[in-house]
Amino acid sequence: MSMWTCPKCGKELTRKDQQHYCLKPQSIDEYISLQDASLRPRLEAIREAIRAAIPEAQEKISWSMPTYWKGRNLIHFAASKKHIGLYPGDEAAAAFADRLSGFDTSKGTIRLPHDRELPLELIRDIARWCYEKYAKGRTMKIDPKLFRWTRAPKEYSISADAITVTTEPHTDLWQRTYYHFRNDNAPVLQMETEEKFFSFVVKTDFSGSHHRFDQCGVVMYLDSENWLKGSVEYENERFQHLGSVVTNHGWSDWATTAIPADVKHMWYRFSRREDDYCLECSQDGQSFSQMRVCHMWEGAGKIRFGIYACSPEDSSFTAVFTDLQITECAWRAHDGQQPDVREKE
Repeated sequence: MSMWTCPKCGKELTRKDQQHYCLKPQSIDEYISLQDASLRPRLEAIREAIRAAIPEAQEKISWSMPTYWKGRNLIHFAASKKHIGLYPGDEAAAAFADRLSGFDTSKGTIRLPHDRELPLELIRDIARWCYEKYAKGRTMKIDPKLFRWTRAPKEYSISADAITVTTEPHTDLWQRTYYHFRNDNAPVLQMETEEKFFSFVVKTDFSGSHHRFDQCGVVMYLDSENWLKGSVEYENERFQHLGSVVTNHGWSDWATTAIPADVKHMWYRFSRREDDYCLECSQDGQSFSQMRVCHMWEGAGKIRFGIYACSPEDSSFTAVFTDLQITECAWRAHDGQQPDVREKE
């Protein structure tokens, strides 16, 4: 049999100009740019329909196709010679069988012919169904083995149920503001993600804190000049500071409120919506109160988040972290005033 060799990638195929993925796209933008110009507006329309339906999902390339992911692959789409394939899976195709009666479907695939108007409302509904079915309400207990140290302390323990950190004297995170010093030596234990919408929950036990500024809590440490943290900082026998610090481009700010000194446990919930973040706290792990909403200038791509503990003055204590979980983003999109129109970067 005579074979045809693709001039771009050198792959041998049975037919001349046979469709194949000789260039592996690294993003959905790149995928669409590689398609025929006549298909790009249709692909962009499908993309926007899915993004509008499930803004919580992460865009990625999987199986060489545009994919929407939230704990698992939810839905894909891809261009073909005569149609665009939508791939929500067998269950979704069955759930929408009545509305799909005019389309060619098989094994979880929906074929959208190029000569027909795109059923964008149906695509949005299918995408949302996939999210509700497979991702909404997802709670995942975190395997501590996924975490990596930045400046590991001398004494710590990591098990399936708890992480303990014994702080060392004169460890801290702070940059410039008011105090005019830069401290960047606190131990930080974090995991990485590119997921754009999620929440991280952790319970902290700081029963051993006893000296001014002893602290432990939740953190997102990108580098020495870009990070945020939330914690309770011991002050004296009467009160302590429940607060958060946001550091952008080397300048820290600290927002606090006083709470009784006999509070020795606190839950935190760290939530991400793209490059905006929310910190919340709770004393029972059920009812959370907002501590801080902020924007992180360097927080749009891959991030690291987790836990930290430190003792800025001459002291030491053991912090205990339990009940680490990842959930769907508990910080909902704003349902009031609509966003200003912004140009695409």
